[in-house]
Amino acid sequence: MILEERNTSLFANKTNSYMKICRDSIWQSIRSSNGSIICSGSGFIGNPKTNILQIIAYPDIESWQTSQGAWSSVENSLIKKETVRILRPIDSDSKSSISPEERKNIYEYQKFIIDPVYLNEFTTCFKESIYKNFESLGISFLGIWTLASSSNPLEIIQMTGYDNINHWEECRLQIFDTNNESEELWDREKALRDRLEEITIESSLNLVKSIVI
Repeated sequence: MILEERNTSLFANKTNSYMKICRDSIWQSIRSSNGSIICSGSGFIGNPKTNILQIIAYPDIESWQTSQGAWSSVENSLIKKETVRILRPIDSDSKSSISPEERKNIYEYQKFIIDPVYLNEFTTCFKESIYKNFESLGISFLGIWTLASSSNPLEIIQMTGYDNINHWEECRLQIFDTNNESEELWDREKALRDRLEEITIESSLNLVKSIVI
């Protein structure tokens, strides 16, 4: 599986026109190429609402290449700037498709920069200290990915979905809540989170508002 991350900055008042093209033709072409739209969202916190982020999964590079012609139907007058990157999942729980029940209203897009030598350790620490709480808190895990091409330092992206902004704020507090955990378990999780912080060179976080697929 490969992922396309398409980050599109639109000119003012062009969002509706752009999304109409996506719904009327591009998304249909993606699906006919065996692609699956994991997320489509507009900037909410950290980016303007004219910034459109789309994460699209394909079974292989041939399917991705087949789908690319559909994007030529977007008029240049709509787009100020666009970047397209190929990602690969670094964890087996990363989604290759997503059901209607798993879709959320708000998505967290978090970026980490690390030394490539720590990739496996980073993934383990993330899963065992943070990810394990997602299901009990009603968080929809979309995936954790890195760039398909090798780089140093390495960029890691994780995305998770929430019902609304209050749900996102509550979950961030509860993940660090010690009330329902033994002291030994809390100490281990804290150690893992501390290690995540140690091996992370820098990080950033944006929220995007879901666009109906």
